[in-house]
Amino acid sequence: PEEVRAMEAYAENVGLAFQVVDDVLDVTSTSEELGKTTSDEELGKLTYPAMLGVDGACKEAERLVGAAKESLAPFGDGAATFVAFADF
Repeated sequence: PEEVRAMEAYAENVGLAFQVVDDVLDVTSTSEELGKTTSDEELGKLTYPAMLGVDGACKEAERLVGAAKESLAPFGDGAATFVAFADF
């Protein structure tokens, strides 16, 4: 059904946006601020800032959040909580 596909798209886009923001925070914040001692990059994982630069990663996060919100169109005002959550 359309609603299931919409929620799958929302979840995928919000999840990726969260990962992008996490990667950016790893680069722009201290371990004390984040409460963690190692970043994904330090663990040898490929990160969005490494691929796109910090500015490019931020733009990608914005794009993903926008796509997540757009996917909720079938729900109208009933998706307000999900829209607000996407603005983490």
